[in-house]
Amino acid sequence: KIVGSTLHVHRWREAPYVRKAMSPSSPDARAIIDRLQKGNTRFVEKDEMHGVHENPSIIHDVEPDTILVGSSNLRISYDDVFDSKPGEMLVQRSVGNIAGHAGGAMFASLEFAVARFLPKVLVVVGHTGDEVVNAALQQLSGAKMPSKSMRHVLDQVVPSCMKA
Repeated sequence: KIVGSTLHVHRWREAPYVRKAMSPSSPDARAIIDRLQKGNTRFVEKDEMHGVHENPSIIHDVEPDTILVGSSNLRISYDDVFDSKPGEMLVQRSVGNIAGHAGGAMFASLEFAVARFLPKVLVVVGHTGDEVVNAALQQLSGAKMPSKSMRHVLDQVVPSCMKA
């Protein structure tokens, strides 16, 4: 009780959030993917980029049409990499580009973002020489057992390394 009133008990939704899948060739998704590819080309070619010149105060008025999961090792903004305006992408960074496991914080955060923003595109960005992938490959080669925290991350990556 708070000051004489009983607290309401929140009932969490236990059914999965299900949304009809969009075709990757839908006009909205195709336009977004084209925009991201052109922005990345401008970034690679070091052409004039528009995203970095925008007023950051407009971010709260923009609904992201893209959710991006990318490496936390990248030392620059993904908005710069894709020449996106602030707020166009919701970016979630993680070590090893993993979304975790069902029930985990990152997975739940992504699930919430998808349910809240209904993005048209989900981008998972990888890169060459990823340290987590290298550590997982070393585990497959018999390397010393890492700490419990590192094992939690590697356990998500090792199955893919075994298939590769």
